[in-house]
Amino acid sequence: MLTTASLSHANTRTARTKAVPACHIKKCLVYSGNLMKAGASGIRNSALRKSQEELISSLDDALQAFLQKQGSCFYVPENDYLEIPDTRHKDQFDQEDLEDLDVSVKLFYLPDSTSTSHFPASYVTESLENIKRHLGVNHIQDFVLAFPGYKFQEDSEEDINDVIPAWNEIEHFHAEGAIKQLGVSEFSIEKLDRLSKRVQVVPQINHIDVLPCFDIPVDMAAYAKANSIKLLTHQDSSNILPAEIFNALLTKHGLVSSVEQAELIPRWVLKYTSVIRSRGIIASKGYIVSASRY
Repeated sequence: MLTTASLSHANTRTARTKAVPACHIKKCLVYSGNLMKAGASGIRNSALRKSQEELISSLDDALQAFLQKQGSCFYVPENDYLEIPDTRHKDQFDQEDLEDLDVSVKLFYLPDSTSTSHFPASYVTESLENIKRHLGVNHIQDFVLAFPGYKFQEDSEEDINDVIPAWNEIEHFHAEGAIKQLGVSEFSIEKLDRLSKRVQVVPQINHIDVLPCFDIPVDMAAYAKANSIKLLTHQDSSNILPAEIFNALLTKHGLVSSVEQAELIPRWVLKYTSVIRSRGIIASKGYIVSASRY
């Protein structure tokens, strides 16, 4: 089991060194690193959707590197907070590229992320601050919210109230210029319509999973065109990071002594892609995972 680590971080944080007893980690943040610089290896399962497989493999690699090097984490003992960046494949851009960078992110609220009646707006703030700091950018081009259990082929009346706090939060950052375009994932026409009537900024993007039909439904395409909504397809798992798999990884790499003692529940996953606009190339791609006991 991991017991100590030499701690360092960016100048905006205070470097500290202290034993890190795994049982005292109450919250952790893990970065996958830039997957464009290294192919993720590890867990492979044809039954998993592409993004879930990619995320699990990249976390496996990042934790393995941390275990071997033990020199690139940030720990706050007062809060039992552990942050693990993957410095092997850190996203680094010169100033010219930063000014020409379009960053798109998708924030996944995970099934066990909340015991309240809504999806916490604080996850938007937390994930946005971390991706801006990680990439060194001032704004995000596209910010898409994905909620567990949503399928665009299905509809339910009660869901919209749950998502309003999170949507209001990205509206706030949109007004400040920190987010350019706002989006949702797997929203039916009915959900899009009800949400649009409750908010100031209507969705500009809708991610939809076209499997198993492989075609965008005609009524959805017509609605999107009439309301200037960009339809983007995806192959993301509805539960991109199950808690038992995340805790199995923590156990494998010695951050906890056993799955039973892990108790760290993944709260959100941020998937990001940055593109150098003038050259049309993907500069970086990766994930950030936040998990906690509370």
